Amino acid sequence: MPGILERIGEIEATTQTRGAPPERCERCGFDSTRWSRQDAIRTVELADRFAVLAVESLPRSMWDERTDPSSWSIGDHVAHLADLMGAHRRAAETAVDSPLANRRDPSGMPTAEASPGRDPASSLESLDREATRLGAHLRSLEESAWRHQVDVGNTVLPLDGAVRHVCHELRHQSAEIARIRHRLGDVVGPLTGEVASVHASDGGVPKPAVPFGAIDAGGVAGDRQGARKHHGRPWQALCLWSADVVAAWAAEGHPIFPGAAGENLSVSGVDWPRLRSGLIVEIGTMTARLTAPAVPCAKNSRWFADGDQGRLGHDVSPGRARWYASVLTPGRVHPRDRVVVRSADRA
Repeated sequence: MPGILERIGEIEATTQTRGAPPERCERCGFDSTRWSRQDAIRTVELADRFAVLAVESLPRSMWDERTDPSSWSIGDHVAHLADLMGAHRRAAETAVDSPLANRRDPSGMPTAEASPGRDPASSLESLDREATRLGAHLRSLEESAWRHQVDVGNTVLPLDGAVRHVCHELRHQSAEIARIRHRLGDVVGPLTGEVASVHASDGGVPKPAVPFGAIDAGGVAGDRQGARKHHGRPWQALCLWSADVVAAWAAEGHPIFPGAAGENLSVSGVDWPRLRSGLIVEIGTMTARLTAPAVPCAKNSRWFADGDQGRLGHDVSPGRARWYASVLTPGRVHPRDRVVVRSADRA
């Protein structure tokens, strides 16, 4: 199977920060120009979490199943990510000592050790281990080290660009896993509902309702996060939540309301417990892909009678969490717009 740079075609010739050429992909929506270095490092560190979400509730029989003899299985995609993390760590370690580290991108089929037959738990543990080591090394680098270059599959990139390339692979492989699940018959939707309200603020929560949302790859125009440490990455462009879930918690006596927990789009009518990573959300001309549940924040403790914001967590309250999404196609979203959520083998 071709490497990711071959899959997306020639990288555009214009340059970005530190001389790394932009890396863009229509298939998964990745655009390296929107990723800061810290965004990239933190996303690398979360690689295992993304993979776990991508295969959540996956039937074991589908782990090694291929849609055709020439394609990868879901297990192959996860193993490839672990291989990739390890290769980039070794390249980064070498780049500290040498301005150019000759390294090949392991974009072919995973090694025999990581091929079909390796159980999901072992593959995910390997990915977690490699991603943790890569993230720790990247955080240890002095600024001067980031000027060095590495050879990524016949393309020489500054280390900054190489780390963004890893994020591209992570987002691309996650999207491919979602497509494979659909093709193997693990289909969700279409689930339908409507936009109950749109929310944006200049930072912090709650986010007040606004008449509409002009949405692009950066999220809702005019919306921002007060602190960027845990927010604002491209895969967190939009935060969606169920108005029905909010209403149910309010009925239980909690002082919560739409927009309180920082969601941008409050959606009613969608069967929220059926949501999972990789699903496509369509609202008018705007399309987005669900990426990960939002992690509970202490600033949201006030919306619960017992002060326990932990109940917002996906692991604590399955089917009730807020969901982040990356934007694939920009558009305007208004209250009462129709919402369609579906799994898909494209988009």
